[in-house]
Amino acid sequence: MHADQVWPQRSDFGVAGGFQELGLRIRDTAFFSALTLALVCARDPYFFAQNLREWGLLVLGCLGVSALLAWCVFPSRKRLKSEFRLSGKLVAQAPRLAHEGNLLSPRPERRDLWACVLVVLLSTATGLLANLSLLLAFAPLIVFRLASRLWTEVDLVGGRVYYHRTFMGLQITRPGPSLEQAEGLVSGVRLDRPGEDPSYSVCMILPDQQTLPLETMCRTRDESHELARRLGLQLNLPHAPLDTDPSIQHLRGEAMLQGRGRWKPIEERGNRVSGRSKLPPVAGEQA
Repeated sequence: MHADQVWPQRSDFGVAGGFQELGLRIRDTAFFSALTLALVCARDPYFFAQNLREWGLLVLGCLGVSALLAWCVFPSRKRLKSEFRLSGKLVAQAPRLAHEGNLLSPRPERRDLWACVLVVLLSTATGLLANLSLLLAFAPLIVFRLASRLWTEVDLVGGRVYYHRTFMGLQITRPGPSLEQAEGLVSGVRLDRPGEDPSYSVCMILPDQQTLPLETMCRTRDESHELARRLGLQLNLPHAPLDTDPSIQHLRGEAMLQGRGRWKPIEERGNRVSGRSKLPPVAGEQA
């Protein structure tokens, strides 16, 4: 998995991790589900000797009710100290930025929604009860894959690129390359995605000949040229506009970028304290 994909790791579910609340809710749900199943088995000694259909429906009903109660009650909420809170909206929200005014753009990913729908239809046609356990096992991964979003943030003050993945108000972040390594910007690179309208990107060229897309949602080539020109002035980097359609994997900076500039960080200027008042005197004070 590439570093810019930002998939969850075990540390993200731990203390101060972006998915800490989600990890605690999953743990509580598993505990209450196991407790409910143990109570059902203790009440009925012949529980496992029942018909497979009746046994499966009863188990699913008990686990569903206990999981819903555990998810709503959330006993571990007192231990939560994360700044990101789980939202009731399934649609992924925009990530929290390092500084205001940073360049934030979503990274389009293939959702393959039609493939998920086709799998569900085939499972239903071939026997839902026989494939229900498999669908339930992969349901959390499918929901996370369809609902999560990948973002790219260019920190113009700190001079670094960050990758974020958001899911229901939660956010995990991975640091990307530094802007000091950039050789220049290239605009007008056409991106063709199956089933989508073509778009144009603004890319940053790195010394090891890697191409880092900064903005991939420009609808026209002129729009990407304008954005790259503005970013080149802000970052003090040379800009090479392209009017052809080369492959993004074969872009090279030596031939296109001449006279590499050096990125200069933007200083945060605070309010200077002066002895004079910032407000003019009122009419009564002028006398």
